[in-house]
Amino acid sequence: MELYQRLVEAARNRLAELELEYGIEKPKVDSVRSKLFAALRTTYQERDRLRLLVQFRKAFIDRLLAEGEEAAGATAEDYQRESAEKDREYDSTASALDGKRELNEDETSRLKQLWKKLVRMFHPDLHEHDPEKRKTYELLTQAINEARDRGDIELLERIAKDPQAFILKQGWASISLDAERGLKELRSLYEHLQTRILEMIETLDELRTSAEMEIFREVEQDEKVIDRIAAAQREELEQEITTLKAEAERVAEEARELAGEVLF
Repeated sequence: MELYQRLVEAARNRLAELELEYGIEKPKVDSVRSKLFAALRTTYQERDRLRLLVQFRKAFIDRLLAEGEEAAGATAEDYQRESAEKDREYDSTASALDGKRELNEDETSRLKQLWKKLVRMFHPDLHEHDPEKRKTYELLTQAINEARDRGDIELLERIAKDPQAFILKQGWASISLDAERGLKELRSLYEHLQTRILEMIETLDELRTSAEMEIFREVEQDEKVIDRIAAAQREELEQEITTLKAEAERVAEEARELAGEVLF
């Protein structure tokens, strides 16, 4: 029993360290994504709208030939709905990338301490055999991770001061903070933690070797790198947009010949 308690504790520490490293590295990638998204959003959005337009104009023609005018007419409503959903996705992405403030050295150190303490206390893996308790821990850990990503030290401190009060305020099921476990449960938990450690190592490796991380390293040396990359991507997108505009007009002309009009 004591051996597995030590093994579990060591595995929990290792997993917490890896997740903390991920929490430190991911904002670097997010910062690149945020800057590129801000620079290229309107161009990407135009490209995607044209893709959607071509897709649904072709669908209109297919339905017209296969099912008749009434069925084809419904394609316009489908197009408007999909177009609105795509715009909402862009708004959601912008919101997710906004609001991440830069922390100074002291704040970063405090955030690391708080996050590591909290994630070790409330990691869902500690309760894989208790679905109700695990669900609460998953929700709590999600809130902790989101606060970390936003740099929200105040919320982390509030959770650390009184986790039960925070949980009750959210309307989640209450939890017990005791740590007693049987040998079988400890052995299973240890094996589960080892699996999670390997998964986290792979995730970190993928993040550190990603194109966005390489861009981040280049931007650290030269801030203008992000502008050059955005310009190159914009040029490629504009070429695609030109092709899509021509395709959209070609399909529209085909629709006019068949139906006498283009609904969208």
